[in-house]
Amino acid sequence: MRHKGLNKVDLIFEKVDLREVLTKAFRMSSEEIIQEILESGLKGRGGAGFPTGLKWKYTAAEKDPDKYVVCNADEGEPGTFKDREILDKVAGKMYGGMAIAGHAIGAKKELFTCGANTGSFFRS
Repeated sequence: MRHKGLNKVDLIFEKVDLREVLTKAFRMSSEEIIQEILESGLKGRGGAGFPTGLKWKYTAAEKDPDKYVVCNADEGEPGTFKDREILDKVAGKMYGGMAIAGHAIGAKKELFTCGANTGSFFRS
């Protein structure tokens, strides 16, 4: 991994040129993006920690043309404030990641959902 010595939180909040990242990603094929994600070892932030690259690979292989990218920023777990921090500090990365995921799996629609706790963040 390129970022030895940094923990996961550091990587989330690390500054990146989002335009550069998106330009690079949209020049790549779905297969190239998925392979890069597989090689990165990226895992979901939920309790199961399922490998993101496998999820994208399986979804891209589905024949159904109706595919969606869903961002669940519910924060339904007691005492959890990770989603709120990410949305507050690096929302562009989240939206950019959704766009890259959509490109990689062939999704035409993206959905964003948040619960009452996170929703109050948007009203403040």
